[in-house]
Amino acid sequence: METAIEKLKSLKIKVTRSRVELLKFLMDNKGHFTAEDIFKRLQAQYPNLNLASVYNNLNLFDEHGMIRRLYTHREKAVWDADARAHAHFVCDVCGEIFDLDLPLIPEKYYLKYSGSFKVSHEEIIFRGICNKCAKKENI
Repeated sequence: METAIEKLKSLKIKVTRSRVELLKFLMDNKGHFTAEDIFKRLQAQYPNLNLASVYNNLNLFDEHGMIRRLYTHREKAVWDADARAHAHFVCDVCGEIFDLDLPLIPEKYYLKYSGSFKVSHEEIIFRGICNKCAKKENI
C-alpha cells in the first residue's frame, strides 16, 4: 500500500506535515467526514493544525482525485475518503451516509450530450430513511 508521502509525491503535491497527517487519517479511516470532524479528531495530536488548512488540503486532494466531495442535504461539505466511483444513500432523519456499490452508468447514456458538456465523474445520491431510523419511527 502506498504511503501518504509517496502518494503526495506521485501527484507532485508539496509534502507538508499537515498534508501527510490529513492524508494518513483519510487512508486509515474510510468514511464520510466534514472538515470539522477531521479537525476535531486530529487537533489533539497536532495542536498546530488549523481548520483553514484542513479545508484547503481537502480541496486540493479533491482536485487531484484522491477523495470526493459529496453534495448531500447537509449545509456543510462532506468528504468521502473512498475516491472510487460509487453511489450513496443519505438518511433524511439521522444524516448518516452509506456507500452503495452500483455499476457505472454506461458512457452511451451521457454521450448524446457531449456537445453540451464533458462528464468528469458521476455522483448518484439516494435519499430516504435508513433501517435504523425506520425502526425507531415505526415506519
